[in-house]
Amino acid sequence: MTDHQNKLLMINESTGNNFHSRDIRSLENLVAIVILFFFIAASIWIVFFRSYYICDVNVSLAYLRKPLKEIIGNDLIEQTFISHVPNLGKFDILPGTFHRRNNSSLHIEISDDVTKKVIRELIIMNSDLQDTQFYSVDFTPIKESNNRSYRISIKSPDGRAGNAVTLWYSPENIYDEGSLRTSFKVVEGDLFFRTGYRVDFDEWFGTLINKTAQGRHSSILGNPMFYIILFFIFVLLMLILSIMLAKFCLRF
Repeated sequence: MTDHQNKLLMINESTGNNFHSRDIRSLENLVAIVILFFFIAASIWIVFFRSYYICDVNVSLAYLRKPLKEIIGNDLIEQTFISHVPNLGKFDILPGTFHRRNNSSLHIEISDDVTKKVIRELIIMNSDLQDTQFYSVDFTPIKESNNRSYRISIKSPDGRAGNAVTLWYSPENIYDEGSLRTSFKVVEGDLFFRTGYRVDFDEWFGTLINKTAQGRHSSILGNPMFYIILFFIFVLLMLILSIMLAKFCLRF
């Protein structure tokens, strides 16, 4: 091979390497743009479209708890409560599954305790419930729910012995603004339940930040602005690390 041919070969190899490097850089930039796009899209969804709830009533802190019997047939369980805020849109119940899979369902009604008008009707598949783990029931928020009394009515028309669930309750009267009643026995106490109202992201985030800063005596740790700055630094670092990781993986 002549010197001229060797030079041409070296030039071709160098050109090929340059094109390869450019391809890698272009691919890295494309991946970085895609990650940035999905990061922005996820941020928009989190801020504007995701549902956020803040707890209003929380009847879940009692030391004593007992299960009701299996909810079957015409059994009816009712718990009253007062909502203190608008946009009531969620409540949690504490089921007991008897450590088995149950193929029945719970039929739930939320009604105005004064007018007796049924406002929301929901059906829960008992197969979705986990034993002694709170289950969240979301529904279309009730806009004018502030300072109104409501009744949660729960039954299981298709429940049968051995294929039904129960609900946990506190035998102590730990909730003064409502009461528990059943159709099968007289009970004292209240269901284990929590209610939540729907809020926008800014209100949810503000509440979270204020709760984090509350009770801290340091001039820095007790300042909500410190946690806001910390949050945005964390988000920025996560974005940078995601892009760097993507570029690093492309090199192999």
